[in-house]
Amino acid sequence: MANATATMTMDKGLDHTIIGESTKSFIDGVKGVLEYVGIDIDILARNSTFEETTFLLWNDRLPNADELAALQREFARTMTCLMACGMPFVDFPTMLHRCTCCNPWWR
Repeated sequence: MANATATMTMDKGLDHTIIGESTKSFIDGVKGVLEYVGIDIDILARNSTFEETTFLLWNDRLPNADELAALQREFARTMTCLMACGMPFVDFPTMLHRCTCCNPWWR
């Protein structure tokens, strides 16, 4: 912290608080707009699968059919490995390529 004597304040509803700059998301609280990579979050939540949203978060775009199918296969393979290895689901994002029962490199 640059200024050790600085105090933290919050205004009602965080109307005038900047949390951070982002090139991925857009928020306009007055107009009720919340977008991720140009996609309205309500539309994304109602119409996208877990895999599509994950791909979007990782790649800043939605997947095409082949990319989605490949990601779904990778998720299924990894989940099988995680369950076989007894790893908790919370490790899923970091274990996509490190599951010891399927990848001898990590043994």
